[in-house]
Amino acid sequence: MASSCLIVAHDNVFNRAVLQEEASYFSSAAEIKNRIEQNCPGPLRNKMISRNLDKIRMNYNWGAITGQYERFML
Repeated sequence: MASSCLIVAHDNVFNRAVLQEEASYFSSAAEIKNRIEQNCPGPLRNKMISRNLDKIRMNYNWGAITGQYERFML
C-alpha cells in the first residue's frame, strides 16, 4: 500500500478487510495473469492509490495501533 502502486491481491477475508475496493483481486493462477495484464484507467488507478495511502495515515500508524492495544488491555 505504501509503495503508491496499484495492488493485485489474493481474494481472502484479510485482504478484503484491509484493501476493501482499492485493489484488484484474484483467486487462481489464471486470474492473477489477467489482473496483472488488465489496464486500469488513470483516474480510477489514482483514486485507488490515494485511498490506500489515506488508510495507512489513518489506520496503520503507531498512534492508532498503540491506542488500540491500550484500549484492549484496559
